[in-house]
Order: sequence, then C-alpha cells, then structure tokens
Amino acid sequence: MEISVRKAVLADTEPIANILTTAVQFKLGHNDMSWGEGAYSEREVRGLIKTNATYVVEANGGIIGTFGLHWDDERIWGDQPANAGYIHRLAIRKDMHG
Repeated sequence: MEISVRKAVLADTEPIANILTTAVQFKLGHNDMSWGEGAYSEREVRGLIKTNATYVVEANGGIIGTFGLHWDDERIWGDQPANAGYIHRLAIRKDMHG
C-alpha cells in the first residue's frame, strides 16, 4: 500500500469529521474522555483546516487518517524550545486499525 501525506483542504472536511468523530467514539468506548464526548462538526473541522496545520493521510485513493501538526503548544506543554513540534488529533479510519 502506498501512503502519502498532504495538507488538508476544505474538500476534505467530511472525511476528516467522520474519522475524528469515530475516534472520539472509540476513545469513549475505552473510558477515555480526553477528546470530549461529542462529534466533530463540519464547521469545527473547517476551522481546523483553515489553521493550515491539519493534514490527511491517503492510501488506495482515499483519506485514511488525519492529524494536526503544530510548532508550538504553550497551553499544554508550556514554554519549550523552538525546535519542538506537536501532533494533535492523530486518528485513522476504523477499518484501517491494526
């Protein structure tokens, strides 16, 4: 399987929302509420895409995963060196687990 990664565009909104919502449901099924309890709305995902920090992972002609890549995250990690990067919302389509 050939895998590629690219920045998300607004046309990716629905598949990203589906992947993230399924990930929330999976986490809740394992008593992990760290991503909240609600579905990701298309409006919320469009906002994430517009930050220019959301990526999609593609294989077999479709989106199979998503993540956010941020170069600072003082809210969670505090003041850190400028060479640090942070992955957020790392999720993969349910049928791609394993």
